[in-house]
Amino acid sequence: MINWIIILILGLVLIFINFFLVKYFVRKKMSSIAKQVMLSDLRAMRAQMNPHFIFNSLNSINRYILKNEPEIASDYLERFARLMRLVLDNSNHERISLGEEIKAMELYIELEQLRFDHQFSYEIKIDENIDQEQVLVQPLLFQPFLENAIWHGLMHKEDSNRMLSLIINLVGQNIVCQIIDNGVGRMDSPTKPAEKRKSYGIKLAKDRLQFLDKNSSVEIKDLKDKTGKGIGTIAQLTFKKIENYSL
Repeated sequence: MINWIIILILGLVLIFINFFLVKYFVRKKMSSIAKQVMLSDLRAMRAQMNPHFIFNSLNSINRYILKNEPEIASDYLERFARLMRLVLDNSNHERISLGEEIKAMELYIELEQLRFDHQFSYEIKIDENIDQEQVLVQPLLFQPFLENAIWHGLMHKEDSNRMLSLIINLVGQNIVCQIIDNGVGRMDSPTKPAEKRKSYGIKLAKDRLQFLDKNSSVEIKDLKDKTGKGIGTIAQLTFKKIENYSL
């Protein structure tokens, strides 16, 4: 009788062990499949964003050619080629170092300066507590916000005091990036109604950010003077500091 009880207990133990092992491996397999689907969707989001960015640059090169300004067109094309090399290299990774992203964004801003005949100035400030080679960000994350600040804010300002700022700080365990322009603000921008719809590039950037960091946030605020007149816009991106990429 005792032997049968022992055999029964051992049998039940083996059943429970087998059940939990199967459950563990099924979960692990499902997690792997879910991660592959997530990365596939993320690459699809980024693939939609890159053509939008490339089209604007090629359009500018074409404009210089049509204006019969070959030297400027050549200079622009050389910078554009360098930027595209960075973009293509970086697009092979889900995240890159902040230093690499800043290098690409600075080159992008310089291209926009050239496109608009240096009608605006810019500054880039990085918190000294941030190791730019260790902190990781998604490639081309900041570009649509910079583009929006230049095209819809600064270029509609009447006076020549146009400033674009890219400021990145470490706040606790979060990276806080602020893109600030002293342009006309969103409400006073004379763009057509169809152009006032939320930027497709910005929407993709938000989606990409949320995809890898559910607690991330993107806030866009109008800056106003005492009379309520628009004096610029600030876009603030907040996301968790990542130093060891493990996806």
